[in-house]
Amino acid sequence: MTAFFADKKSLLLSLLLVAAGIGAYANSFDGPFIFDDEGSIPGNVYIRQLWPPRYLVSAPGLCTVSGRPIVSLTLALNYALSGYKVWSYHLFNLLIHISAGLVLYGIVRRTLLTDRLKNRFGEHSSILAWAIATIWLVHPLQTESVTYIVQRTESLMGLFYLLTLYTALRAMQSQRPAAWSVLSVVCCGFGMATKEVMVTAPVVILFYDRTFGAGSFGLALRRRGALYAGLASTWCILALLILSAYRAAFDLGPLEYLFSQFGVILHYLRLSFWPKHLCLDYSWPVEKDYLAILLSVFVVFLPVAATVWGFIRNRSWSYLGVWFFVILAPTSSFVPIADLVFEHRMYLPLAGLVVLVVLGGYSLLARLSSRFGSVNILRTVGIPSVLVVSVLLGWGSFVRNRDYQSVAGMWQKVITVVPNNRRAHYNLGNAFRAAGMLDEAIGYYRRALEIEPRYTDALSNLGLSLKAQGKVDEAIGCYQRAIELDSEHAEAHNNLGVALESTGQRRAAINHYEKAVRIRPDYIDARYNLGNALAVSGRFAEAASQLRELLRYGKNQARVHIALGLVLKVQGDLDQAISHYRRAIEIDADSADAHNNLGTALAGAGKLDEAIYHFRQVLRINPSDAEANYNLALALKLQGDFDNALGYFREAVKQRPGYLAALNEATQILLAHPDTDRRDASEAIKLAERAAESTGYGNPAVLAVLADCYAAAGRLEEALETSQMALRIATAAGNKELASRIAKQIRGYQQQPAAP
Repeated sequence: MTAFFADKKSLLLSLLLVAAGIGAYANSFDGPFIFDDEGSIPGNVYIRQLWPPRYLVSAPGLCTVSGRPIVSLTLALNYALSGYKVWSYHLFNLLIHISAGLVLYGIVRRTLLTDRLKNRFGEHSSILAWAIATIWLVHPLQTESVTYIVQRTESLMGLFYLLTLYTALRAMQSQRPAAWSVLSVVCCGFGMATKEVMVTAPVVILFYDRTFGAGSFGLALRRRGALYAGLASTWCILALLILSAYRAAFDLGPLEYLFSQFGVILHYLRLSFWPKHLCLDYSWPVEKDYLAILLSVFVVFLPVAATVWGFIRNRSWSYLGVWFFVILAPTSSFVPIADLVFEHRMYLPLAGLVVLVVLGGYSLLARLSSRFGSVNILRTVGIPSVLVVSVLLGWGSFVRNRDYQSVAGMWQKVITVVPNNRRAHYNLGNAFRAAGMLDEAIGYYRRALEIEPRYTDALSNLGLSLKAQGKVDEAIGCYQRAIELDSEHAEAHNNLGVALESTGQRRAAINHYEKAVRIRPDYIDARYNLGNALAVSGRFAEAASQLRELLRYGKNQARVHIALGLVLKVQGDLDQAISHYRRAIEIDADSADAHNNLGTALAGAGKLDEAIYHFRQVLRINPSDAEANYNLALALKLQGDFDNALGYFREAVKQRPGYLAALNEATQILLAHPDTDRRDASEAIKLAERAAESTGYGNPAVLAVLADCYAAAGRLEEALETSQMALRIATAAGNKELASRIAKQIRGYQQQPAAP
């Protein structure tokens, strides 16, 4: 019965824990992709398919998920579920975090029930574990690991880390530890394939065993040698992934990085106890003030020394210092990483601080309670204090989540904390450019360049904004400057190619597209632009090769199938072209281009009924598409449905008043309708005159049609005058075939009897 109530109590506390997590993050589901999300999700072609598995161990260069295949797998699952709709990504992040909170609850509760601690904490182990897990779960410092989508690298690694410890703990306490040991090794392996910080897990678990299990390293290794051998073997997974991944070089020496990290650790501690002014990107400067370094070293040295002393003396509280400092070591010691500070690095270390505060507060209240006898200070002070702190921290997380609901809002928040953060100005410029606010975007790019004149990304995107304003020459200058500073800047090469192509310099554009693709073979936009430029240049075989190569990076690229279909159609392979158009429609049923191109290809193959269906699909998607109206009208005309064809030709002209082909086709039907009662020379003349006016009466083919309209209306004099004008223009242009046809037309008019 006691066990039953204990399980029931644990279940209730677990449900309260879940409710706390949901409450703190209830407003986190619609935050857009931000910062490193862009390169890891929308810019990551490898997550767009789940098969073959080799895609999941690949990632673009300098990408957050590079060398982290488990994270890539979860992102691929999200993409399969919701594409680029963010709700599933945020939901998955929250599930990871709540699961980690539940595992932390289980670890703390079972640890408090160990022989070493149960006399002091066993009676209230469940409520203490719940208090610790709840505070850790709702703490605002965790928002970067939960609401910032791609930082699931930290929270997912944290979950595997906690699961590894939990299953190892169960193995220590079980009479049949084999299954728990295997699970621990499996979780550790998954963690190693998630993030490099997992490297510390085997050591931290061995320290746990020494502190709360076996009592000494030697006994722990003798009792559970197979477990620790298995945990250590997972380092091989991490080593292989590190060797396969590309990481940015950081021009900072180990000592400079280390001395800067003492101040960073103090910053982390401040945020743990007073989580105000949280910042996505601190742009933390390298510490060069020797007095500040000595002061921070001294302050950090005190808890480190206390931890070492306590661990040597086998004090249980020292394990919290081991947990904090060892887990922080990969990012806050002497190994240089491209950014000195990120809040998500405190995801797991924060748990040690929360345990220290809660158990320290409990011990203090327990002493006070025993001193005052009948007054239950634990109940009257302890639980209300935990509830108040949890609510305040949860509200802090809820408020912080609002910053993630807007890209521009987030970067403006960063600028308020760090005004001279070049990346903040750059990313704010990106947000304004995406919103079409080009003047504002240009202002922020220029500010980023004032802070860092060699900021090539800002130069490249400044060029994009200038080009969008029609300032192509200035844009080209920006791209060229970026390439001067960094000849391997793929985006600048691609952007320069686009700008050059817009000015008719296609050969030079192709050269830059090729350089961008050489630098980054998985650069989708550059390879796509290269394929299209080659096709327009008549280099169809090379274009097809580039577009087929694109499909290697993911079959689900509708625009690539469309472009490849166009090239194959020009090459005469109509069947393959149709196949690629169909594939594009399977991927995106609302692709007007795919439906239109497929309809055109089917019409060319004589499959008019199916072609008409796809033209109608284009008009379903975009009723004002003049080309689709024209194509549908042509197909209907070929089927002999002249009345409906005329209606769609008229609609095409309505949508595009200068649409000569549609005007000419409409006039032809009006002049030569099989049903003579349906002929209407007057309307034909109006349409033909509109066509002639739209060309400034300078297109001989259009003038020839207008002449026919006048003749059909019996206005032979105007017909002759118009056709003679057309003949002069065609002759001057050297169009002998058209001139011959118009001359024949003139002779026909001359042979007609004059009107009475």
